[in-house]
Amino acid sequence: MVDARHLGRPSGTQAKGVYVLDPADIATIAATLTAAEPRAGFSVVVAPHEVQAHGYSLNPPEYQDRAFARASADAACAELNMLTVALDLPSYTTGTDEGWPEHRLRDLCEIRSGVPPRPLKRAMSQAHTAREAVPVVHPRHLRDGLIDAGDAPDADLGTVEQQHRLQTGDVLYVRTGAMGQTAIVGPSESGWLPHSNVLRLRVTKPAELDPAYLLAYLSQKAVQARIRDRSVRSLTTSLSTTTLGDLAIPLPPVADQRRILNALQLVDDEISMIDRSLAAARATRTAFTRHLADGTVILNGEEPS
Repeated sequence: MVDARHLGRPSGTQAKGVYVLDPADIATIAATLTAAEPRAGFSVVVAPHEVQAHGYSLNPPEYQDRAFARASADAACAELNMLTVALDLPSYTTGTDEGWPEHRLRDLCEIRSGVPPRPLKRAMSQAHTAREAVPVVHPRHLRDGLIDAGDAPDADLGTVEQQHRLQTGDVLYVRTGAMGQTAIVGPSESGWLPHSNVLRLRVTKPAELDPAYLLAYLSQKAVQARIRDRSVRSLTTSLSTTTLGDLAIPLPPVADQRRILNALQLVDDEISMIDRSLAAARATRTAFTRHLADGTVILNGEEPS
């Protein structure tokens, strides 16, 4: 399979998303097909059983992980050592180049799409007469790992199948358009409904995977770029449950996952403290400028030359 998404030029017609390959592009593809080895990041050799396992998808990025190579242990430590001048990181040491063992998400989670569009529309239209109405979580409600659904519309819970209701610890992931927003369901949101454009990941092996660790992993920009690269691109980028389930994630023991989460929380606390100090410094500069210019305060010392 050849990933030729970055080749060609717009056709110039009114048809959106239609590209034309010029002779150089065609020659590149032909040379790739006849080469002795696949071209990293551009082509991949796939066996028929792999295509079957991917639901017969012919989307090349689903069969290769591009631009997501693990750094060596020494390189990782060297990078962090340079960055410690900005933040006081928790104590760490060099690990192994192999890293933690990887597991497919489908083996750790139940991955389900949100409420289908037609039942969701019906349930929302009946919310005003429902015996029990609950909020519907849209993609815009997923912010900084949490659900902020103050403006969420309600839907009639009684008309929606039980399997679609959210539970505490579910991890949500936006599946279409500007995908990548993630959030974890808290106790106050249990029983709510996910919009059709939201995927719900429910950990089925809590002894092996902490939902908070899953959220932290999926929130990484590099991981989100990797997922987008594997998603289907048409007029709107869309992520299937099969594609997300095929994603392999590094899986430390649960005790180490929680140590990782605690360490990240310490860094987050330091970032928050720096943000507050930076906001105070900016406010001080604004006030200092105004009062100096007004003459309500004057500088001590000699006049500037």
